[in-house]
Amino acid sequence: LIAIQSSEAQNYLVARATQLFMQVALGFEVSQSQVDLTVLTESVGQDLRKLLEGSIAQDLVVPPDQEIVDLLFAAQTAWINLEIELKKSVRSAVIPSTTIKEVARLSRLALDNMASAVKLYVQVALSSGTDAPVYQLDIASAQRTTIAKLAKETSFLSYGYDPENSWIRFNSTRQSFVSNHWKLMKGYPASGGFPAMPKTSNICIIQQMAKVLEQYELLEMAAMKVALGDQARLQEVVQRMPEVVKEMELAMNQFSGLNTTCGPATFSKEQWQGLITEVGLLRSWSQEAAVRFILQNEFNQTTVSLATVLEESELRLKFGSRDPLVPPPISQAMFDEVTEHLEPKLHTLMAALAGSDSERVHIASVSLSEETKKVKKEFLQDALASNPNKPVLR
Repeated sequence: LIAIQSSEAQNYLVARATQLFMQVALGFEVSQSQVDLTVLTESVGQDLRKLLEGSIAQDLVVPPDQEIVDLLFAAQTAWINLEIELKKSVRSAVIPSTTIKEVARLSRLALDNMASAVKLYVQVALSSGTDAPVYQLDIASAQRTTIAKLAKETSFLSYGYDPENSWIRFNSTRQSFVSNHWKLMKGYPASGGFPAMPKTSNICIIQQMAKVLEQYELLEMAAMKVALGDQARLQEVVQRMPEVVKEMELAMNQFSGLNTTCGPATFSKEQWQGLITEVGLLRSWSQEAAVRFILQNEFNQTTVSLATVLEESELRLKFGSRDPLVPPPISQAMFDEVTEHLEPKLHTLMAALAGSDSERVHIASVSLSEETKKVKKEFLQDALASNPNKPVLR
């Protein structure tokens, strides 16, 4: 487990180092970026050696598989050459485009080899029968690297380096983060030799991951602006990235099992309004979905299914949303209320909508409508109890 965490940490640091280099190349916060880059390069080189040779002090064993050794050596070789280019940038007043190209190549080479090594480490750990949440922790740790890679790819686009392929890598990085976020939250079936990902049901992790996604979305919006030519937004990318990383590192500790507790949450008036409004909308959409189904099924009228709308509402109620503003459940009891009572009735309706029985759809819709009415009332009572001296809804 320690080897997996350490290897993924190196991936993050390589991406981070490349981003700092690009800040220097772009003339952005040059002095501070050079200082940070100098400190970081020393750390990466030492830690890569420890991964290969082991470290008693850090409880790191030597790689258990020759293929892992080969990949780590390849990553180390790429890093040594990358480090040479990075150190040049600290001493150079101007960085030529040829250096940009070489740094981009070596960075990808180091990242790819290290990522492959991590994948093998995970497979070895899983085959050992460990009870540790190895796969979840690996995906959560990789999210931190993806955040740094997004900033890195944004900087390459801002510089104008290899636009076509940089756009492909930029969009792939964005998609990877969102995909893995929902794997962690919703669960995912076994595939590619990896076990099934369990659903996240701990409210503390859910609340923390809601913070991660909110901060990530703001970072992604700024990154997109920079990629499209607004270089003034690069400062926002640089400022937001450490905040997202900080929130993700807290989540990584939770997924590792080190800290799965949290203090009581509080909602603002606007958050309560968003939550209660979302429950009301789910009720309306479930009724509208049934009406559309019956019109199409019984009267051959062409309608648009609301299945996706219902699914998205379910995710907002379980895991929160930045826009529209819907907070994640305020407590474990509230989350359990949604998953144990509301969610089954919603899934019953979804299954009915996928069939051809209008009566079944109608019954499921009525059942869900009654449940949403009940849940909305309970949430409103919770809101009033937490805000006794001011109106929550008008």
